[in-house]
Amino acid sequence: MRNPLYQKLQEQMNQKKHTDLALTMRPYAGVAFLYANKEHYAARESFENELRDIAQELILGTIWNFTFLFIRSSTHAYVYRAQFVAPMEKSFCCGNGCPDCVRLRST
Repeated sequence: MRNPLYQKLQEQMNQKKHTDLALTMRPYAGVAFLYANKEHYAARESFENELRDIAQELILGTIWNFTFLFIRSSTHAYVYRAQFVAPMEKSFCCGNGCPDCVRLRST
């Protein structure tokens, strides 16, 4: 996983809990999976709120969006799939005269 946003997300989540073990990230097949240690997060809701807040701070002022999905709960961790994704709209002109060309948009 080469996207620095994932590393920053992990660092900031761990800084909040003052440990390197609160959140770990493991990429499988190009997808980031987050493992939230249950010792540091008593409830899923508190972890999800904190994750959402920190991710929003990281992508503020960019075109990126952040999505996550709860996968499972093990004895020691909550497991989530996380993605920083770009919008599915064109952000450049390809020169083909498309009817939805970015040059025709009003700001």
